[in-house]
Amino acid sequence: MIRIDRISLRQLTVGLIGLLALFAILALALAAQYFRNAAFAAQRQSMTRVVAVASGEALRQLEAQLFTLGTEMQARPEFRKALLSLQQGTGKAVLQSALQDPFTHGFSSIRSTDLIKLRLFDPQLNPLLQSKSKVNLPADLPPALLHKAKNREGADRLKAISDLWATADGIYYSVLVPIGGFKLAGYLEVIADPTFNLRAVEKTIRMPLSLYANDGRLLYQSARDENSSAAEMLSLEHVMLSSNGEPAMRVVCLNDITQLNEDLRRTTILAVISFVLLVGLATMLVLFILNRFVFDPVRAMQQEMARCAQGDLTVTIKRLMLHEFSVLADAFNAMAADLAAKIGQLDQLSRIDSLTGLANRHEFDKCLELEWRRSLRSHEPLSLLMLDIDHFKLYNDHYGHVGGDACLRILAGVLRGVVHRSSDLAARYGGEEFVVLLPNTSPISAGALGERVLSELQALNLPHAASPLERITVSIGVKSCCTDPSCCPSDLIEAADAALYQAKRAGRNRVVVADEMCSEGKCANCPGRVRPQS
Repeated sequence: MIRIDRISLRQLTVGLIGLLALFAILALALAAQYFRNAAFAAQRQSMTRVVAVASGEALRQLEAQLFTLGTEMQARPEFRKALLSLQQGTGKAVLQSALQDPFTHGFSSIRSTDLIKLRLFDPQLNPLLQSKSKVNLPADLPPALLHKAKNREGADRLKAISDLWATADGIYYSVLVPIGGFKLAGYLEVIADPTFNLRAVEKTIRMPLSLYANDGRLLYQSARDENSSAAEMLSLEHVMLSSNGEPAMRVVCLNDITQLNEDLRRTTILAVISFVLLVGLATMLVLFILNRFVFDPVRAMQQEMARCAQGDLTVTIKRLMLHEFSVLADAFNAMAADLAAKIGQLDQLSRIDSLTGLANRHEFDKCLELEWRRSLRSHEPLSLLMLDIDHFKLYNDHYGHVGGDACLRILAGVLRGVVHRSSDLAARYGGEEFVVLLPNTSPISAGALGERVLSELQALNLPHAASPLERITVSIGVKSCCTDPSCCPSDLIEAADAALYQAKRAGRNRVVVADEMCSEGKCANCPGRVRPQS
């Protein structure tokens, strides 16, 4: 199963564009196949129409030839005399000989016609005589031709009619010619095989030709080009109908579509190449636009967000992008700024004692470590004041914890008032203990600062009923040290704490400088260290 979170926007977009291009190419192939079939259908329809016109023209020529023969026959004097004798009851043999004469001596009008039979009918279309031939036909007129002839009235009876008809033995074309002029004496039916005349269609349309009876029998087939394949020939079929609308015969031609196939193939190739180039250019343009206005901004936002996640809260996403991304950029910038402000507040709260507003123990330890390393590099003294409110437990017991908290805040305010340098740090060390870290400060200056604290508290004269001095006082221990690699920050704290307790033992409300009271120190460079005699 594909995980969506592992797919990039670029990969998804390229994949979708590729899929659309594939569908477009498939649609093009289907369209090409559709147009190819449409072209073949149009070719078949148009060429079938040509075959139909050529076949109709061949039958019209056949009709004209048969009508000419019928007219010539009744114009002969011997035929008229024989017909008159037949009407009088004699001359049947003479008329039979006259009907047989075209087959015996021939006529110029039927040289291009395959004449089958001549038949004679009375004015009521009853059969009288017919010529002799190898083809046996029913004595009566073909049903369709008989129907057309019987339904005529007046002058229409004096017009020649024709029809194409079929029997189980073959296909025939008949022309019924009236005899006697305005005084109708009968009808002469001239019958020919249309297959002979329809062969001329092949020369007219210049295509191989096949003629089939309605039952599928092959009547005629022209020679075929053995080098032509079936794929390069388009079959055309025209059904020839009799006058009553029934199929009589089929004319089948083979149209050479080699050139059509070549044209379609060339057109398809050009269309595919053009389409692929167009799709390729469109894809490149779309990818360029997407890369410029989507992918690059998203990647830039991703990089800036990664920087923000790594802790760089100064990140700002530029707004030179689409509206939706600009909205996201504004939201992210606002979120980053708000996060930076909140982190700043949290950092401030993590460094400040919530009760007194001074630095807390954690901030003091961090600053002491920093100033210790700086003093190691500069060889400047580092001083520390440690303060403790005298009898603070008794103050709490007497005034309560709320009063005790107020006392702590007052001392914090005094320390803020006497500590002015930005490098100095006043902090709450724990409980009622406070510390003041003084970089680059001598013992004398540090002790003077402690005395100022005592003086400020004395000026305030805050009551402390449980204290022997009846006011709030503090004890202060001071330690100054020239840092040495053999020492550590905790040594400075221990020395200042020892000075603080010395001040308490000495009666409280005083400042004790460790250099003034120590007989020995841990640091090789600490003032007051008792060095061994050489």
